[in-house]
Amino acid sequence: MADQIPKTIRFWESRLENRGLLCKEGEEVSKDWYQDIVDFMTAIEQHKEKVPKEPSQEIVDLRVSLIDEEVNKELLKAMEIGDLPGIADGIADSMYVHIGAAVAYGIDLRPIWDTVHEANMKKVGGPVREDGKRLKPKEWVPPDIKGELIKQGWNGK
Repeated sequence: MADQIPKTIRFWESRLENRGLLCKEGEEVSKDWYQDIVDFMTAIEQHKEKVPKEPSQEIVDLRVSLIDEEVNKELLKAMEIGDLPGIADGIADSMYVHIGAAVAYGIDLRPIWDTVHEANMKKVGGPVREDGKRLKPKEWVPPDIKGELIKQGWNGK
């Protein structure tokens, strides 16, 4: 029986590692931030739409308030005073509330992210604005966000 314990532990460690739930020293805790937020919002019983759609005004107001607090009152303040730990915290917290907004609206952000990232990568070689922003080349095609939302069950309204 004692021989089975290490085998069982290795089995479950492997399963948890493959799901991004177990980390080794120096590795990140999770590889799926979207699912982390879904899990958090489920645990604290926050509203989550099942398919993309506008939630109630009360939920919209909450999401606007959370984003405003984390970006305008926390992150930007930390950036203005050069508080690097505050900046790191503000970035992570703002990502958390932005992804939470997607969850509240029923938007699986993962395929949206992939689509936007693919489109952004096609900006390589495009002109550069004076402030350093890379602009879209002439042949650039925007990501099909509407198509991705329809795939997720959005009715187009």
